Parts: sequence; C-alpha cells; structure tokens
Amino acid sequence: MENTSAIVSIFALVISILAYQNANNKLRLDLFEERWKIYEEILKFCSTVSDLGGLPPSNNTDRDQKVIDALISAHQSFYGLGYHKIKALFGEEIHQFAEELVEIYTFFNGKSSEDKDEYFRKLKRIFYICNELPEKFKPYVYFGDIKAPK
Repeated sequence: MENTSAIVSIFALVISILAYQNANNKLRLDLFEERWKIYEEILKFCSTVSDLGGLPPSNNTDRDQKVIDALISAHQSFYGLGYHKIKALFGEEIHQFAEELVEIYTFFNGKSSEDKDEYFRKLKRIFYICNELPEKFKPYVYFGDIKAPK
C-alpha cells in the first residue's frame, strides 16, 4: 500500500512539473508573438526613415504613403500606445531604447531640416538603430538554435 501511494505521489509530481513547463512555454510563446510584432514595426519605421532620409512631406503619393506607414509603425511599436506596450513587455534596456526612438520620431515628425547637423546626426542614429535591433531584442525574440528532428 505504501508503494502505491509513493508511486502516485511521484506520478503527480511529474505531471505537475510537466504542466508547469507547458504553461511556462505557452506564456513565453504568447509574449514572443507580441514582442515580435513590436520588433517588426520598429524595424519598419527605422528602415523607412533611413530610406527616405527622414519623414519628409511631399506631393508624391507613393512617398506620402511610406511616411504614413512609418508613422503608423511608430504608434504601434514605441510611440503612443506602442510606448505602453513596450513598458509592459520588455525590460529597462528596451524602455531606454524606446525613449531614444521617441526623441528621434519627435524630431523628424515635428521639425524641418533647418538644423542640418542635428538632422544628419539623427538620421545616422536611425541607420545604426536598424543594425542594432537584432542584438538589442535578442533576449526577447530569440529562442536559440532549435532544429526540427530528422
């Protein structure tokens, strides 16, 4: 009888550990999906600003649409509601990164290119941000080298 209760206890412990691991992996996957969306939108914003040389107003509808898309990406990732998403889903290093993006976004969205030096410093920073994104977000969106079984 004692052996049966010990076996049942061990079995219950194993089931509990597996349930905990499953719940932990589910949460990690759910967070991954939300974090990945933010990562993509930041990349879209930075790439567009780099490609266009800022957020210039123009009469060219294709260019205007790219600027609008970049502004939407900013709001979905680090500005406005996106800022609150970043605060909820990421650690302090990404919060500081988002604040830098907010400053750059505000500069390009609210200023003309009167101060050429500052304009090009911000543009250069956006270019570097595009290159830094994978490393900055790696702790949040990288699962390691998981390979499918053969």
